[in-house]
Amino acid sequence: MEKKKKGHKRRRWILGGLAALLLGVWFIGPRLVAPMIQRKLQAMIEKHLHAQLTLDSLKYDFPYGVRAKNVALVTRDGQWASIDLVRIADLELVLAEMPWGNGPLVIERIIAKGPAVKVVQRDAGVIAGQGLVREEEKTPPAPDKPQKDKPSDYFRLRYLSIEDGRVVFEDQRVGQGQGDAVAKDRPPLIWSGINVEINARPGSGSEYSWEMTARNGPLGSANVRGKTDVDAATLDIEKFILTVKLEPGKKVEQLPAAAQEFLAQFAIDGSMTMSAQAHVPLKEISASSYEIGVDLAGASPKLGGFGGRIDRAAAKLKFVNTLSESAGHGVDISIGLIEVASGDTSLRIEKGEGSVDLSTQRWSAKDLVLKLDAGPNRSALPDKLAKLAEKIDLKGKLELTAAGSGPMRAAPDRPYLQQVEYDGIAYIRDATFKFSKFDKSFDKVSGTARINPKAIALEDVEGRYLEDQYFVTSARIPLENLANELQIRELTGSAQLSGRVDNYPHPYNDVVRSLHPAGTWYAGGNYTRKIHPRPDEKPIYWFDISADGHAWGAIGPRGIPLTDVKCELTLNTQGAEIRNLEGKCLGGQIKTEMKFAAGRPMAYVGEGWVRDLDLKALAQALAEPGNKPMRLSGRGNVNVKFEGKGTIAQPPATQPGPQPFPAPASATSRAAPSTPSPAAPTTAASDAWANLRAIGKFEVLEGDFWAAPVVEDVVGLTNTKPEVLTVGQARGDFEIRDNVVFLKDTTVNSPVLGIQGDGRIGLDGKLDLHAVAAPLADWKDQMKRTKIPILSDIAGELLGGLQKVLNSATRTLLYEVKITGTVKDRKVETVPAPVLTEGVAKWIKEAVK
Repeated sequence: MEKKKKGHKRRRWILGGLAALLLGVWFIGPRLVAPMIQRKLQAMIEKHLHAQLTLDSLKYDFPYGVRAKNVALVTRDGQWASIDLVRIADLELVLAEMPWGNGPLVIERIIAKGPAVKVVQRDAGVIAGQGLVREEEKTPPAPDKPQKDKPSDYFRLRYLSIEDGRVVFEDQRVGQGQGDAVAKDRPPLIWSGINVEINARPGSGSEYSWEMTARNGPLGSANVRGKTDVDAATLDIEKFILTVKLEPGKKVEQLPAAAQEFLAQFAIDGSMTMSAQAHVPLKEISASSYEIGVDLAGASPKLGGFGGRIDRAAAKLKFVNTLSESAGHGVDISIGLIEVASGDTSLRIEKGEGSVDLSTQRWSAKDLVLKLDAGPNRSALPDKLAKLAEKIDLKGKLELTAAGSGPMRAAPDRPYLQQVEYDGIAYIRDATFKFSKFDKSFDKVSGTARINPKAIALEDVEGRYLEDQYFVTSARIPLENLANELQIRELTGSAQLSGRVDNYPHPYNDVVRSLHPAGTWYAGGNYTRKIHPRPDEKPIYWFDISADGHAWGAIGPRGIPLTDVKCELTLNTQGAEIRNLEGKCLGGQIKTEMKFAAGRPMAYVGEGWVRDLDLKALAQALAEPGNKPMRLSGRGNVNVKFEGKGTIAQPPATQPGPQPFPAPASATSRAAPSTPSPAAPTTAASDAWANLRAIGKFEVLEGDFWAAPVVEDVVGLTNTKPEVLTVGQARGDFEIRDNVVFLKDTTVNSPVLGIQGDGRIGLDGKLDLHAVAAPLADWKDQMKRTKIPILSDIAGELLGGLQKVLNSATRTLLYEVKITGTVKDRKVETVPAPVLTEGVAKWIKEAVK
């Protein structure tokens, strides 16, 4: 009995001791074990990372629980300043084994509340990743030493939970801005509201699969799925989808600093989706590989400097990083689409490939396909773009294929564009452009332009200016000094001209107004114009223009047609020179050479001749519209030298319907300008005639000119019946100056009647003429009757012989008249006793022969 009591008492002591021990372990043990667990955790971190683990407090919950407050993973930057890479407000760990002995802690569950990750990127590299993981020992441990612990030895995760996580990325690289101030002011990338929950079993003991979701307010959300190998220290992101709603004026902290600055600058309104895949070796983050896709849709960017907003913008881009021993670090970029559009105008980059070499800080692009479609409605464009498009009247389609390369940052010694190498081909289709100084636009423009840093080369470009068609076979526009001057070099081409257009800029308008060139013309030359010229600074140009017989034109105020033109013309800053202009004119041939000196008014000098001109056609060309042409016929020849200032023609009236040459202008003829019609020559044209000086000879063969003004008056005085007057000849010398035509030694002969005269005809219609008429048939009869020979060439003998004939005929063989007044109101006065002069005698002798 006593033994049983002692046995019960011993059991009570044992149970009491066990209970006391358990109570001691339960209440006192965790306080004793907690420092050991903290040391183990810190040793694990320092063993595998270049970082330290700090915490405010740690509590051990027997048998497997660990709780810690304000846990931080701390490292140092290049200046040995402390940086918190990770800070967790509340950290809860569940161990897979009891934390006894010298072995590592084996962790099965992690619950982190309010964790914050901070990544700082500086010029020296990336903190929180760059060199953070310690390298493993290259040599195996000695046989008597235990094997080194692997992370999988103490990570047997079955559950991971992150609640309300936060990630902050700061880009403090000075080189990305213009100084320290810019680097400090650059906005950080911030993601908050990150939640992760993983229920998993290790696949190979060290590899874990996981999914993560993150929501940062109403503007952004992210979904991520990936794998982590804790032994290999690798992170594989299999799926990453980031959606951001863009609203002007609202921060987009979910994006990198450069993207935030870009979006803020253009106040983009819309949405953006980013997708990605990545492989990140945590021991060497610089060797990471990734593929990122960016899709911008429904965006409406604001162009601050252009006074407005683009209606819509879209982009589809893919970024893939590269790493090779030869090329170093880089990023390959694929363009699926970049588009900006407003109204019916759009600019699209439909595809392209690009790359960025981070080691050399250079970019390159190839196979770019760009399309511009400019519509006529410019109301939706930003203000400055609308004004520019209106000024140059840009419409139509342009397609550009291009490649290029250049530095990421421009050197300060020259413009950035001069530091870029590029090569492109532009295909222009049915476009419209307006050039300075031109009243109207060139339309139906099509062709090819090759572009590189040295020049723009045009090939087979054609366009239309009103009714004129132009073809540029080739031309080169140098780009070296384009900011200061525009140059067009080695231009060759042709033009199909209508001859009906005169609203061209100076100096070509002077040529058009004078000659109205039409048909096919060829040209080649150079042109230079300063971008910001001085008021007295003019363009410098030189062009050779020619025609090979398939051209025509119109000359004079009546637009007298000139066809089958062959011509060589030089047009330059100093003026113009027409060499060997030949053509057909009113049934005859014409040839002339002229020089024009630039200026206002334009000065000119030249000479030429006309052969076999059809005077009947000339009379019809000179007749005023609605008036009957002068009765005139015969073939005319003219030799003339001339000089003057101004434009000696005015534009011909444009008539509908096909015409072989421009329609004549409705202006009064030179013979009767005293009563101007409503379409009389302009003041400029009148001033040009006032400044005209010409001297030459004319001849008419087989002509019928007896009904012409003045000639008709003289014929009437001789009582010669018009019906007996047949075709005749006329010749004489003339001079034009001071708005007056001076006639000298002018003769009009027929078998029946001859007239000789001289005097002045004003271009205003005033007359001051002196003429003598001789009935040549009567002279022949009287000379036969009196048997007076006129074979002598001695002036005295000739004059004396003819005077005897005149005396024997009672003065009916010679009539002398003075004609004054105007062409329309002529005053004819006869001289009672005409005097037979030596000149008249010589003329009668020749006429009678």
